[in-house]
Order: sequence, then C-alpha cells, then structure tokens
Amino acid sequence: MFFLQELHSQHFIVKSFDYNNGLISGANHFTLQDSIGFYWTCCYGGLVRFDGSTFKAFKNSEGLVHYDVNHIFEKRKNDFILCNQYSLLHFDGQKISSLKNKLNTKYKFERIIRFNDAIICNTNKGALILSNEDSLNAFYIQSEPVKSLFQYSDDYYFINHRNELRKVLGDQPIFLANIPSDLYIKDIADFEGQIYLTTNKGVYYLQTNQCVPFELNGQKLNSIYQDQKGRMWYTDAQHQLWLKHVNGFEPLSKKYNTKEVIEPQYMEDRNGNLVVTSLYGLTIYKENFCEETMIKEIDNTEFNYNSSLFGIDTICVGINQQGFVVLVDHKKMTIPLNTSNIDFEGKTFRCEIEPTGYTDGKLIRISRKGIYLYQGGSLKPFSDASLENWSLNAGYYDSRSKAYYTGNDVGILYKISPHKIDQFSHHAAKGLFINSIQSFPNGSLIFMGTHEKLFRLSNNDVVDITAQLKTSSKTFSVFVHKKTLWLVVHGVEIQVYDIRGNDLHFIRRISKLNGLADANIAGICFDERDNLWLNTFSGVYYLKMTGDSNVYCKKIFVQQGSTNAPMINHLFYAKQHLYATGIGGVMNLDVNKVLQEYPSYQTYFSSVKVNNAELDILQSQGIVDQRDDVYFFPTHYNSILFQCNAVYYGFDDAIQFQYQLNEGGWKHLMGTHTIQYSDLGSGTYTLQVKAINKLNPTFFTRAVFKFVIHPPYWKTWWFRGLMVLCSVSCIYWFIKRRDAIKEKENKWALQMSELKLTALQSQMNPHFIFNSMNSIQNYIMQQKPIEAARYLSKFSLLMRRILDQSFEHSAPLTEIIDTLKMYLELESYRFNHGFTWHIEVKENVETESIKLPAMLLQPFVENAIIHGLMPKDGDKRLTILFEEKNNCLYCLIEDNGVGFREQRKTEKTHISRGQKLIEDMLQTMKDILQTNPSIETLHHKDEFGKSTGTTISIAIPLNKINQ
Repeated sequence: MFFLQELHSQHFIVKSFDYNNGLISGANHFTLQDSIGFYWTCCYGGLVRFDGSTFKAFKNSEGLVHYDVNHIFEKRKNDFILCNQYSLLHFDGQKISSLKNKLNTKYKFERIIRFNDAIICNTNKGALILSNEDSLNAFYIQSEPVKSLFQYSDDYYFINHRNELRKVLGDQPIFLANIPSDLYIKDIADFEGQIYLTTNKGVYYLQTNQCVPFELNGQKLNSIYQDQKGRMWYTDAQHQLWLKHVNGFEPLSKKYNTKEVIEPQYMEDRNGNLVVTSLYGLTIYKENFCEETMIKEIDNTEFNYNSSLFGIDTICVGINQQGFVVLVDHKKMTIPLNTSNIDFEGKTFRCEIEPTGYTDGKLIRISRKGIYLYQGGSLKPFSDASLENWSLNAGYYDSRSKAYYTGNDVGILYKISPHKIDQFSHHAAKGLFINSIQSFPNGSLIFMGTHEKLFRLSNNDVVDITAQLKTSSKTFSVFVHKKTLWLVVHGVEIQVYDIRGNDLHFIRRISKLNGLADANIAGICFDERDNLWLNTFSGVYYLKMTGDSNVYCKKIFVQQGSTNAPMINHLFYAKQHLYATGIGGVMNLDVNKVLQEYPSYQTYFSSVKVNNAELDILQSQGIVDQRDDVYFFPTHYNSILFQCNAVYYGFDDAIQFQYQLNEGGWKHLMGTHTIQYSDLGSGTYTLQVKAINKLNPTFFTRAVFKFVIHPPYWKTWWFRGLMVLCSVSCIYWFIKRRDAIKEKENKWALQMSELKLTALQSQMNPHFIFNSMNSIQNYIMQQKPIEAARYLSKFSLLMRRILDQSFEHSAPLTEIIDTLKMYLELESYRFNHGFTWHIEVKENVETESIKLPAMLLQPFVENAIIHGLMPKDGDKRLTILFEEKNNCLYCLIEDNGVGFREQRKTEKTHISRGQKLIEDMLQTMKDILQTNPSIETLHHKDEFGKSTGTTISIAIPLNKINQ
C-alpha cells in the first residue's frame, strides 16, 4: 500500500471590490458590519454602504463636509459616529451632520472604540471621551491620561503619555512594555498570551517588556490578525496576504490572484467571512466547505466513474492496472491489486463496490469488464457461468437472494448467482440501455434506461409501470429512498411518489416555480438525515422542503478555478461527507458545515415614500403616526412606493423579490426592487417582502410593513353620530332662534315706537310750540312778514322731519345732523340770535353708513340751550363735535352756560323726562344691537369755583351699528 499525498489546504470563495467595481475611491481605510448586516467602508471620497449586491455612496450631498472618512462606529441601529479628518460627524443612515467640538483644540480623529459604556475617540493629541453628542473631554484610566486606546477581543490596551503600553485588567492597568517613540501602534493582537503589535514599522511582539520585530516563515510582517478559528492572517513586506493554519502557510494573494494588501484592516462578519480592507479596496474571503482532490491517475474521459464505499473510511473512485484508486481521510492513495487476469488496456475504469455482507471479500462491478469478487488482494469472477454481453451499466445486489442484478445496453436484465445466470426482458424494453436498477421496499426491483420506460421485476415477471408516472417527458430518471420514489424529469422538474406495495401514488412537484434552482439533474443523493442533494449541470445543491409548499435550494460552491464543477458524474454520501466524483478529481463536501451555514441576511425596506414624500419626513412633521410598529396614514396619503433590498453576501447572481399585500398572493418583482400602490382605499394593510436569488430561493428574513389608512371623516361612526346630533341640535336651535329674533324684533319695534312717541311729545312741549307761535305773531305785529314766513317755514320743515323720522327705528347720522341744524336755527330765531352754535364732523366719520336712533341727541341739545345758555348773560356758545376713535363714535355737546345750580335741581320736570328718554334709547340699543353706549357729563368751573359750562360726551361702539 502506498500514498499519493497532497497538501490539505484551506479553500475560500474570494470576491474583491475596488474603484472599478463599486467603491468610490482607491484609498480605503476601514470596514464595519452594522447590526442589520450592511458593510460600511470608509474611503477617501466618502462613505460606502454595501449590501452584497449594491453599493451606495454618501458624499457631501448627504452632509459630508470632508471626503476623507477614517472610521465609522455604530452606537445603535441607524445611529453612527464618523471620524472625518478633523471633525466628528453624526450619521443616521441617511443624513450626516457635524458634532460641535466645544474644546478649543483642533484634533485629527482616528478611531472610535466603545469602552464599557463610554465612547472613546483616538486622536493625534490623545484619547477623548464622548459623553454626549456635543461634549468631548480628555480620557483617563485610574487618573492617568490616555494617549491611545485599543481593543482586541474583550481586552483593552492603552498607551499613556509616557509611551507605556498597559493592559486594563479589571479596574487596574497592568504594565506591559515601553514603546519606542518612533513606533506608532495601529492595532494589537493577543495569540495564546503573546502580545503582537501592528505598527508603522511592521509587526512587533513583547519580550521582557521590550518590543521585538517579529518574523514568520522567514518573512518580515506588515500586519497580523488571528480569526475566531485560531488561524493567522498576515501580510509580508511585499504586501502579499498569507494564511497560517495547522498544515502550513498559504500565499492567498498568489492563490486567488488578488491585489497588493497595503495598510490592511481585518473584520470578521457575522457569517464567518473575513473582510480585508486595504488601500486598493476590500476583499471578502468566504470559507468554502468543498475540498477538491485532483486524481491524475483517473484521466480517462471515455468512461465516467462513480464513487463508492470500499471500507469504513475508504472511498473508491476508480480502478486501474495497479489497483484501486481510493481516498482515505481526504488523502489520495492506491490499494495494490493483482489484476493479471483482467486486461485494463492502460485505462482507468469505473467500478462500483457493492455492500454484500461478505466477511472475506467484496463484490465489484467493473464497467465493460464484468462482475468480480475481491478477496486476498486479487479479483476473480463472481460467477462461473458466462454472459453473452459484458457491457454492464448498472447493478444491484440483493442480500436476500444473494444474487446480483445488472443490465446491458440491449434491454436485458441479468440475475447473477455464483453458479447461475438468469435473464429477463420485456418487449417494450428491447434495445433499452439499462442505467438504473433499484429496489422497492417490498423487495421487487425497478429498472429503467434510455427509452425512458420504467419496469418492475416481481416474481420473475417484468411489468411496464410507466403509465403510473405523471410525465409526458421521454427523458427522466428515478431514485428510490425508503418508501418514496423521486422522479427526475430532466430539464423540467422533480416528481415525488409514495410507494404503496407495487403501486406509485403522486405527492408533489418540485420545479423552478417553487424553488428548484436547476432542473438539469444528473443524479440525487440522500444523507443520513434524509436531506436531499442534487447533482446538476451547474453544480451541487442542497434541497430542503419548507412549510409553505416551497423548497430551500442552496448552491454548494466548489473551489475557485476548478474545472470539475460542471462535470460531476456521481454523488456519494459517507461518514457525514458528500463526495462528488467528476472527470479529473473528487470534491469532498463537509455536510455538517454546509447544513449549519444557513443564511442570516436581512431583507429590508431601503425607502418608503408616501405621496412622493419620505416617510421619516412625514413622521417628523406629525402627518404620519407610528404605534407598535404600525404606521397610520391620513385619508389622502394613500399612494405609497416601497423600495426593497436585502443584505446578502452569497456570491450568487442578483437578488429578486417576491411580495404579498395582505392575503393577495405572492407576486414577483421582475427586474426591479420597487413596489408601488396608488389610491389605496382606507383599511389595514400588511406588506410582506422576501428575497429570492436568481438561482435559488433562500432563507431570507421577511420584511414586514404594517400600515393603516384612515377612512375619510364622513365614513366614520363618530362623524355619522355627530351629524345626527348636529342636525337635531340645528333644528332645535333654528326654531328657538327664530322665536327669539321674532320676539326681539317685536320688542324693539314696540319700544322704538313708544320712545319716538315719547320723544315727539317731550320735544314738542307746549312752551316750545307756544313760544314759536308767539315769535311768529310778533313778527306779524311788527310788520315783519318775511321773518315770520321764514320762521314758519323752518318750523314746518322741522315738524315734517321729526314726523318722518318717527316711522323708522334709526336714521343715518347725516339726517340726524341736518335735523339738529334745523332745530338750532329755529331756536336761534326764537331767541333773537342770542347764542351762536357750531357743528363739526371730523373727516374719518362715515356719516352715511352710521345709523342711530333719530331723537337720541336732541334732548341733550335742548337742555344745553334752555338750561345752560339762556340763563347766562353775555357770550353764549354751543358746539357739537362728531369724531371716530378706537372704533367708537364720539359725540361731544359742549356749552359755556351757567351749568347746574342749586335752584335748578328742583326743576325736574323737563330734565327728568329727557334723561328717562335717553336711558330708554340706550338700553334699547344695548339689547337689540348688542352694543353698549356710554354717557359722561363734565362740569367746567373757573378758579373761583364758578361754573363755566358743561360737556356731554356720548361714546357709541361701531362694531354693531355699522352692520
């Protein structure tokens, strides 16, 4: 026995991104994965968000004041702090705003670290603590100022201002080493208790409190990082990335043809991928659970070969003149074999080792050679009977009958025993190339071939059971697993049947419509947990049924650069590994690791617009409310646009989406990520979105958006109830108001009529009429007929004017003033022009639009003449002024008469009737017009206390009387 070994290396799927395929700059500093799953890359040029398929750049249009972003720190979901050269910035996932630095010092911010519950900023002038968004202060540990703070795993290290490296252990700083002044530490790592420093001059390690340059594999290192699996990643002086693991060193840059790695930053994401960020871009290393072993000994492309179990830990992949070519513990070897009685013609042939239960040998079928029994390192024919055709294509060993069944390329099925060979055929199988023989649970056999006919062998009778299949295709394969038959309709679908005795009962279809990634299936295989694995033209897939009639179909990536992936010919499961045998090699898949790698990526709504406005803006304006993850929209905010996306680093084709509104059924988004609804009716809605890959649907989380559109107010129950209540109230109020108005109108009319009558009677007193008649008589006796006629004419006009105004509740101020003028002229004649009078109207008084009770002012004027001016000797003056101030009409009646005297107080008859008349008029105005006039009397006296006149001021608000 001898080995043909090769190095057991690490395999990765590698994707690199630079300025040419997504990033906005050739200088990249740092990458962070946030709590949702986004990658955020800090570049010279701005900030870039990457969700696995789409890059989004944030520049000065989003508030970035300087293009060079050094570092990003996540405080909480959608809440970040950025280091932007000489400033700190707040970032909410969409907009960037500056944090005010109240310190009078200019800092260059380098990195932000969470230290316990505090946020620490490393700067070029020492570490600062950010207590809140606008307060920076010097950072101390145990009263010791900190120059720089570092974090590795759960440990913290800091450098004080004496350039001492210390480790924070509990609450106490532990001294580690003195750092040379020319050494600038970029990062710290701790491997098995040994501290390593990545500096501006390479990698150093600590030895007896000193920094010592570190070399690995004879190379000086520029950076070093240990991942969660204990593997060491590092870059050398030539800026090449290396990986150190238990089996040695691997030059990853050379192996995967990536660019130089300059000033790298390392980050492991939540899915175990390593992201290396350098000046040239970022590279993602995703571990590949498929290891490939190239087998040069099997280079025959004329005959395919299968993999089968040779021993407990040995996989046989072929046979040649030297022996069996096998894999043991994923290492290639050859088991020597005496093959002197077999002519291999210098070729390697496919062979299948059947589980026979023999303790001293194995049953082996060699394609185009025959059936052999392997014993003692030699092969001998299994049966001493001869076959007419040794072109055997499929086989099955029946442990109950101790017979081996195989078929040839003309439709004959052989039953081979050690001393006998039986053959079976069916007229429909004539010329059939038998390529599959399997057993039903009840012991009967089924076989099929190139004619795409399915036959059952039971009690030595061959029956055509093709009619039991629900397919019209002439190209299919069948696979039996336990009590289920899996029918592969090539290029179309998989059909699943339940086996009941000798009959098949259809269960379901699996196609691209419900999740099948590639219908061009060459073979299927089940592991010990009944998981289904598919061998397709595009590679290997793992298929799992889901609870919603769909399937989860995950593509298993092969090693990059391998030519084996599309040429897989056989799948074989053994010892929790899946072996995919192809031309030129065997790929080994660790089933447990594949099954544990469920996608944990997040489907999300990248934007929601309502009536063309961003949702967050509407929330900030109070238009949209949110309670318990439900959004409430006003009635007319019913045109909604959703932009959906998913964080996905599966290295497959672009993502597509399915969506469902309420229970309306799932719909596909074809070539877009946008869902739009216009003029939605009022109601409660739930929008669900799930991401699917172009090749296969995956276990993405579903994004859910719940919202309620309020109905218009006229459709609400409260509005309808309010309308009924308002209608009843309005009818009641209308009736009551109508009655009240009618009552007030009647009362007003009655009062005004009575007041006018009283005014007429009080003004036309006997003294006035008697004196007027006497004056006319005197003019006649004195032979002054012209004066008598003029006086009589004015008297008659005044009487006519008073009588006319008595029929209206009110009169314009113009007419009232004209009436006063006529009255004053008549009184002046009567008293031989013994007094002078003057009426003044200010320009701002609108005499045409202001209406007052007709006889409101006449009693005050009469009192001023009769009781104020007439008893006086000398100059007698009467002045009447109308002006408007503060929305009030002011009427001032001023005389320079004798004023009130004690003896006048007993003369009550005329004065009391005039005052009572005015009081009644004012009260009527207050009740009817809802206005409140006021009267003020001013008595003027000289320095000796003698009366010099009286002023009556009447103020009438205009807010009602103008209406």
